Amino acid sequence: TIDWARLAHNNDIAFVYVRASMGGGNKDDKAAEYALGASENGFLVGLYHFFYLQTDVKKQFENFDSVYSTIPSNLIPVLDIEAELGKRRRPKIPPRALCDSIQKFIDLFHTKYPNETPAIYASQTFFNHYLSHRFQQSIKWIANYSQFPAMRDSLVFHIWQYTDKAQIEGINGKVDMNVIVRDDALP
Repeated sequence: TIDWARLAHNNDIAFVYVRASMGGGNKDDKAAEYALGASENGFLVGLYHFFYLQTDVKKQFENFDSVYSTIPSNLIPVLDIEAELGKRRRPKIPPRALCDSIQKFIDLFHTKYPNETPAIYASQTFFNHYLSHRFQQSIKWIANYSQFPAMRDSLVFHIWQYTDKAQIEGINGKVDMNVIVRDDALP
């Protein structure tokens, strides 16, 4: 439960990202309600898709687009990449196939929305190990809960998620908190 009016009194919060969809068929039932509540209370609003590594990419894009195209937002969309890890903490699909899938999603999105390109959200370790060589130019949202992220090859990142356990007046439960590191992360 979110009390958007109470949350709006927190001057440290400027933007809200709402999960729109997950995988090839799951939609977040609260996405429209949350996006409207955030917008009506003065927050910038963005939508993200939780990418399932082993689900058909076209189905995932269509799932996200079915929500994205119906909910007004004023921030760039985000593709949330969190690996389902197999033995020895490696993705269950080969890194090249993983990157190809992410690129295909971005290409499908860019074909429908030529002036927009989704940002990529990932943990620092995952991005450095599996994505850094292919997505150097992407807007990067990096999670590291213990320290300021250190990116491979001095890559810049744009948003830092520094915790997933924040307690904020107006929200019941734990919340992800982020800070904008580079101004070009937002329009």
